Amino acid sequence: MKAFNLTAWGYQDCQYDPQDGSYGGLLTKLLFRTLPDYYPAGSAYAHFPFLDPVYMKDHLEKMNPKLAEKYSWERPQPRRPAVPIDTFADAIQVLKAPHFVSAYDSRLFKALEPVLMKKMVHISISFPGYHRCLCI
Repeated sequence: MKAFNLTAWGYQDCQYDPQDGSYGGLLTKLLFRTLPDYYPAGSAYAHFPFLDPVYMKDHLEKMNPKLAEKYSWERPQPRRPAVPIDTFADAIQVLKAPHFVSAYDSRLFKALEPVLMKKMVHISISFPGYHRCLCI
């Protein structure tokens, strides 16, 4: 397979990034992409998947204590069971809850964060009975 056979995104995705927190580990990309609910951002279990977390934490604390603080050293927890929502009224109630942030909202913010930091952006999502606005 040659580089011209790949899309630009696919080619870039196959490259390792030494600044990604796992020193270029490609398995980290796979774990975060395919199991995002199991491995929270910054999880040492995803960044160093085949290494003992206790050893890695001790090693990093000796070499660079500030670097060790950037990782989450807690063992990833199993997903909580999904709660089915059967009616439209239940869905509206969940979406109107002030503490509710969907996975889509957090991913949208992460994707737009560079733009949001540069200028003020107004994003509005609405449908009958629901309105969410992100103003920065």
